[in-house]
Amino acid sequence: PELAHGRGGEAFVSALTHHVAAHGRALSEMSGIEALLACDEELYEGECGPFGQKSDKWEGGYCCAKSSGECCDANVGAIVGLVIGLVALVAGIVVLICWCCKCCCFAKRTANLGPAVMMAPVAQPAMPVVAGVPAAAK
Repeated sequence: PELAHGRGGEAFVSALTHHVAAHGRALSEMSGIEALLACDEELYEGECGPFGQKSDKWEGGYCCAKSSGECCDANVGAIVGLVIGLVALVAGIVVLICWCCKCCCFAKRTANLGPAVMMAPVAQPAMPVVAGVPAAAK
């Protein structure tokens, strides 16, 4: 995470000055001022980045924690979405290459079955007919 930090009075004064300038209100009207006053750890400010989300240690625009790692949690949805997107992109590229090169399942079927031979239809033998009566009936 891209967080700036400080400890003790200097960090508190910096955070307080920034908070007052940003909101333009009296100290008694500011939300989270009690949390800033009660912070006995380091104060951090900044953003967690695209794959992080603010943890429960944030109050206002400041994080009160022992280390910057406690200020941001992993944004699991963004990470999973990125991984799925990358897998789909790679699979799409592989399929596109196979289609363009006509390989794998996109190859033309050219099995050698030998020369084509046309068969003439064979007529069925018929019973001879003599004077309107079949020959076998006589």
